[in-house]
Amino acid sequence: MSHHTETPSVTFAMTQPEFHLLATFMAPLRFEESLGQSVWVASRMDGGRTWTAHANGTTSVVEIGPDPAITDGEDKLWSYPIPENLLITIGKLFLSFDEVVITLSEETATIATDEISITVDQNPHAKVPAIPPGSESVCVATVDASNLWVLLSAARMWPAGGDGNGMNPPMVCDFDLEGKVVRFSADWSAIGLGVHHFSTVAEFGQLTPGAKLPRFNFPHSAVLEVLRDPVSAHRMRSVAIHATTTGDGFILLEGENWKLHVPALANVDHWGHDLDTVIGGIDYEWANSTLVHVLSPELMHGVIELRALPTGDRTGPFKYRVSYEVMDDVIPTIDLYNELNSLNEGVAGCRLVVEGNRVVAMSDLTQENYEQLENHVSAFARNVSGLSPLLGALNGNH
Repeated sequence: MSHHTETPSVTFAMTQPEFHLLATFMAPLRFEESLGQSVWVASRMDGGRTWTAHANGTTSVVEIGPDPAITDGEDKLWSYPIPENLLITIGKLFLSFDEVVITLSEETATIATDEISITVDQNPHAKVPAIPPGSESVCVATVDASNLWVLLSAARMWPAGGDGNGMNPPMVCDFDLEGKVVRFSADWSAIGLGVHHFSTVAEFGQLTPGAKLPRFNFPHSAVLEVLRDPVSAHRMRSVAIHATTTGDGFILLEGENWKLHVPALANVDHWGHDLDTVIGGIDYEWANSTLVHVLSPELMHGVIELRALPTGDRTGPFKYRVSYEVMDDVIPTIDLYNELNSLNEGVAGCRLVVEGNRVVAMSDLTQENYEQLENHVSAFARNVSGLSPLLGALNGNH
């Protein structure tokens, strides 16, 4: 006689305000579920819930609660993904119902009202989104979300007389603590259209002792993926901008119950408006203002990532990095590192490194060789495609 073992699950009720937050901060990320990108919800010790999603470098976090009536211990904490099609359906249900009950397990996800019930399988590829490491913050400026939306929307438009071909130039952000304003500027002089200026009033926290006044490139296109219209701005209310001056890592923006970790943009001179000139012979698309997807159909995953990074000391010329995921779900061990080191000694044109649970091939091009970017990307694609026999043997050992 067989015995059925019930799969652990969790059930909670969602109201319209909670769904509106998810629609604001997660729906715009355009994540690819086939690649494991998913929305996850997890419980907290205070009885609240935290929703997290990650795609194209940006991580969005929404916090619900806490519930003072709940005092869960660590043994009752849980975390599950929820398929995007169910989130879309929840939005439709809220047109007629005030509450939707959600039940999640490792195998299935269910949404229900007092009249409707829908159950689907979980995405077998779903991966827990990784929260980016702590962002440098020498000072925090809080601005009105609606004002920020107006400024960034205006800055994103190509100026009169521009041909609108390519990505906007970097948008420089300055904190003016004395004038109590945050200033943005976009330098269009490369196409003969001068420097455009934008500013808004702000409230500032304390500047870290010994730190210089923040001046950094602001990833406005990536932020506008979420801060995309007046409705989104109204839900955000205010935005706290944590200043970064390094040009790498992440910029943190946050509000009362949400956080956005957006990739920082290196202090680049050549990045965006002239990319067609140096890589025009290869198909590519912008994932966000800091990341380019170079389309390489001859490779298994079909996409090489291209980004600009500062040098190690962050004061000299920057570099361009191409990278490609060659293995996933690996366990970092001493044996793995030793095997990769051996492979790197015999591989030309790229190097293999471990990033989390992935093995990634990468190669850098220095700033002075910017005009050779197309040749560099093409050579990298050929080198990576030649790694298959080596990686097949490596994969068999892990």
